[in-house]
Amino acid sequence: MSSNFNQWAHEIYAIARKEWLCEIRTLSGLATTALFALVSVIVIGTATYNLKLSPVLGAGLLWLILVFAGSVTLPRTFIAEEELGTGDLLRLMARPEAVFWGKSLVNAAQMVVTALLVTMFFIVNSQLIVTNYGLLFVSMVAGSLSIAATVTLCGALAAQATNRSTVAAAISIPLLIFLANLGVTAVAAALGEDNRAGAAAGTGIVAYAILTSVVGPYIYTLLWKR
Repeated sequence: MSSNFNQWAHEIYAIARKEWLCEIRTLSGLATTALFALVSVIVIGTATYNLKLSPVLGAGLLWLILVFAGSVTLPRTFIAEEELGTGDLLRLMARPEAVFWGKSLVNAAQMVVTALLVTMFFIVNSQLIVTNYGLLFVSMVAGSLSIAATVTLCGALAAQATNRSTVAAAISIPLLIFLANLGVTAVAAALGEDNRAGAAAGTGIVAYAILTSVVGPYIYTLLWKR
């Protein structure tokens, strides 16, 4: 049992390390995600200058930025393998579940960093007041994990398509609508909206993150065997 666990951990670590080293060399994923999100914050800040954003509107705009930033940039982890012709190498390195988790972990780390920085910048720029930091933090971290797992899977599903990036984004957006709805409810409550569903929505985001992390590898394994 211990030996099998160690093998799993080694494979996941190997995939995550490969992805991280590639990211460090190019900084394409993190830089693109952060730049897209920060530019969106600046544009929204300019458009709403001298306007007082309500907690619901502010939460909606924040989640809009995060969903589109993730769906546009994160699918690259699997799409790049097909473009570089290294997809078959993954089959020799590790099992499909380990490949998915390794790539998803790197995407999750990238998304969490981006989400926290963008959230801080957005709140300061829009002059919103946080009344529940714990709920805001949990919502952003769990939401980032959910976005990463969902978009990673969509990138794998679209890797064989002709317009890979477009197809991956088109697949991921509908899957993230329910998550965004929970996120807006939770963040709005954290920003002072009188909404008793905030805690329940935060719990729903955590459950969504767990579900996508469990179901994602299973679906990818079915795709791997075809």
